[in-house]
Amino acid sequence: MSVMLFACSKCFSRHPFEELSPGQQLCKDCRGSFPIVKCTYCRTEFQQTSKGSTSAICKKCDQNVKQYGKPSACELCNIIAAFIGSKCQRSTASCYAGCVRSRTSVP
Repeated sequence: MSVMLFACSKCFSRHPFEELSPGQQLCKDCRGSFPIVKCTYCRTEFQQTSKGSTSAICKKCDQNVKQYGKPSACELCNIIAAFIGSKCQRSTASCYAGCVRSRTSVP
């Protein structure tokens, strides 16, 4: 029985699925050569994609900075990740989920 192989998203070498990192699908060699850092704005962990990069901003926040400019502090959690309005994406989603739950709950 043959084992299915999947490509590393950086070097495209083929490996069993279990050997690739969750999320970015990187092999052990690529994971070791690029550090995991926290995003300056949203504080999620991500793996840098180039050795020369000193940026600690994830792709999503980088795209938001280009589109909306630098973010302000969120009024709920105080993380500097509010690109549009006064709330960051995480707080907006949490607030929305809470509002939906309160409307659907039975008294």
